[in-house]
Amino acid sequence: ASAGIAQGGQGALLHLMQLLQEQSEPGKDCNPSLRSLLAQQGPPANIVRATVNVRTAAEAMSRCRKAALVVDDDGSLVGIFTSKDMLGRVVAQELSPDFTAVSSVMTPRPDTIEAEATVLEALYMMRENQYLHLPVTDSGDGSLVGLVDVMEIVHVVCGREDGGRKFWVSAQAGEGGKYDDESSA
Repeated sequence: ASAGIAQGGQGALLHLMQLLQEQSEPGKDCNPSLRSLLAQQGPPANIVRATVNVRTAAEAMSRCRKAALVVDDDGSLVGIFTSKDMLGRVVAQELSPDFTAVSSVMTPRPDTIEAEATVLEALYMMRENQYLHLPVTDSGDGSLVGLVDVMEIVHVVCGREDGGRKFWVSAQAGEGGKYDDESSA
């Protein structure tokens, strides 16, 4: 049912943004810049140094309730460490989280997006590259501004008490699908 959205490219993303706009609070900008989206979240709490071990990184993920961390080395973005990295490169390989440095199992030099980019541009880049998380940098000096993930974008843009339930039901119906409250109960 959701194949139309999965295969529709940029048209599907425009449809997604239209659905988000229909579901959002009146007067709320449905395609804000990433800088404004991240400003609502406060300073990034999901940053670790490249030298920490995986256990410390996992504890940081748990504390900030994020599935990804940005790896920093003296103020420079050097990688991203996700739950997928932890499972595939540590747990599945039976490495000790106490003796494995994040730098040895992170995804190095991740793609980034500038803070002035819009939510739609971020979603498009994430879809095209199959990313769930994307570091956001300042266009002036390249410094890290934060990290966005697909679910945070949807949650913030929807801004509804139903948590985007209507959006997801519509998305499952395909590109031409309409939300039917009775059929989704």
